[in-house]
Amino acid sequence: MGIHRGHQARPVEWLAEKFIFLVSLSAIVMVFLIFLFVAREALPLFFGETNTALVQKPVPTADMDKLTPAQLQKYLELTPAQFAAMDKDTLKSLMDVKQEAQDEIPEEFRNDPDAKINTVDWRYLLLPHQWNHYDKPEYIWQPVGEIQKYNIIPLLVGTLKVTLIGLFFAVPLAVGAAIYVSQMARPKSAKSSSRRLNCCRAFRPSLSVFLRCWSWPPCCKKSSAIKPA
Repeated sequence: MGIHRGHQARPVEWLAEKFIFLVSLSAIVMVFLIFLFVAREALPLFFGETNTALVQKPVPTADMDKLTPAQLQKYLELTPAQFAAMDKDTLKSLMDVKQEAQDEIPEEFRNDPDAKINTVDWRYLLLPHQWNHYDKPEYIWQPVGEIQKYNIIPLLVGTLKVTLIGLFFAVPLAVGAAIYVSQMARPKSAKSSSRRLNCCRAFRPSLSVFLRCWSWPPCCKKSSAIKPA
């Protein structure tokens, strides 16, 4: 037990070493889990099973028997376990609810061609589109409002801008801190500053994971929500 060869660590040092190790390990595990969660929730988007169109053609309740069980389950947005646990009357009630939801859409949106578009289709995610009330095709990321618009290009451009702005401030500070700690600070102050910097580096991935979860896109939040049983 020790920090380096030939050094006998005190109990406090040993506990601090194990704590830093656990924090680092938890950060790695959390990053792995967030990637796993994103991959699982994004599968419906990759396979075209998510429809964000505001105006959709409802299936009349009288035509329920014309649908296969798989089609009915997909139409009602149920998991296999939820679909198996419901009887025919419950399924009819859910179809009535979907019909009523479509009937309650205001007329102004019914006449909007954008309301009938599945905006998570790949052509809308990657290419510009001529949206209503726009003069030319645009890349738009607008996950709020009645008609949600999604496109990957604004995310990439926004990420690049934020990264460059962050580097503009972070690089001078990081280089200045490194020069100060290694060349100008007294040994005792340099050692203390180095420990503080290492602690900040250990907590940074956890904060990054929290911010990614907090800013999760609404279309993925909707697909990962628990459906009514």
